Amino acid sequence: MNSNADVLIIGAGLAGLCCARRLHKEGIPFTLFEASDSVGGRVKTDVVNGFLLDRGFQIFLTAYPEARSVLNYRLLDFKPFLPGALVRCGGKLHELSDPIRCPSKVLETMLSPIGSVSDKMRMGLLRQRVLSKSSASRESATTAPTTLQALRHLGFSEAMIAQFFRPFLSGIFLEKDLATSSSMFEFVFKMLAAGDNVLPARGMQSIPQQIADSLPSARIKLGHAVTKVEANTLTLASGQSVRGSAIVIATEEPQARRLLGQEPLATHRSQTCLYFSANKAPIDKPILVLNGDSEGMVNNFCVPSNVSRSYAPEGKALLSASVICDPDLPDRDLQAAVSQQLTEWFGHQVKDWEHLRTYRIRYALPDQTPQAVAAANQSYKADCPIYSCGDYKETGSINGAMLSGRKAAEAVIADMAQLFSIRAS
Repeated sequence: MNSNADVLIIGAGLAGLCCARRLHKEGIPFTLFEASDSVGGRVKTDVVNGFLLDRGFQIFLTAYPEARSVLNYRLLDFKPFLPGALVRCGGKLHELSDPIRCPSKVLETMLSPIGSVSDKMRMGLLRQRVLSKSSASRESATTAPTTLQALRHLGFSEAMIAQFFRPFLSGIFLEKDLATSSSMFEFVFKMLAAGDNVLPARGMQSIPQQIADSLPSARIKLGHAVTKVEANTLTLASGQSVRGSAIVIATEEPQARRLLGQEPLATHRSQTCLYFSANKAPIDKPILVLNGDSEGMVNNFCVPSNVSRSYAPEGKALLSASVICDPDLPDRDLQAAVSQQLTEWFGHQVKDWEHLRTYRIRYALPDQTPQAVAAANQSYKADCPIYSCGDYKETGSINGAMLSGRKAAEAVIADMAQLFSIRAS
């Protein structure tokens, strides 16, 4: 299957693929083992009755610096969301727009009952502040205040925090307490200010697939689960042992810790996403709807087919409702609760919607509170010659996963160069 000189990579998510990409660019042979039948890890898309269903609600930010250096944006054919949100509050939908990108919406945004005029002016100042700052280091996230503390320190009203920031950031951080390090908040806000939030025309999985397509297909082994890692050897579920020059564990953090013989972490972030089909969408804009009332299970809602028409068959609309966490409810009860809430939002048309699928993503993001970041092992070398990577090493994001994969490869390359130098001398 491989020579002993190969670097063995476990996991064909974004981290594993970007690790393989960097090694391949350096001319270092690799073999990538993936337990499932496709690449992408958590970034996958299913085709169901002609609909494109991303596994969990996901958005790509075009300003991600690592992604810009790796991906061909033109071929991904990104389709943008409107820069703003519809906030459901007091039984009505209120639109908040980015005044820089939507100058015609300035007056409407300023007069919106979501937050005060002062809050909106502070949003502009926050935008300028994050754009002028360099990206914070991983180390700074351990000493930074929480996002909630930072928002209060910046002077935002409790109403603005509750009605806008909490539902908006909960959909990104997958936690409602806004306990995530403010360093992560500033990074995300900077990415939103510097670029667009988009969907690829053919679904989120086209992002990892583009990276995989740039690699030798024979080097990617799908349907090959790894059960054990030991020194230079990994063991497959089939019982076969494979030796290599180094091993990179590029799985989700719980699986990585298991393979390394470490205790599992107590916390991570979960997400549940319900998809529905409708003959007509309840909104006609490519925009995110936020639950500013903080009542009910749905945190945010959108119509992906308003963003990219290819997400749904002709004459149909694809609807997405996101729930933070993995509720302790059977699927049928969860669907009923979500449908009831959406009926309150959009009326009796909801009864005609067809439920397509529910995704429960139990490990969607790592815990990114300052305490969790400080406690995490941020070294890419787990135990020579074993390395590990994943978004938990950087930021819980697509950019973090891609960056970590490259950094793990560079750690392998540096150690190989040092070993070669020692042997040559």
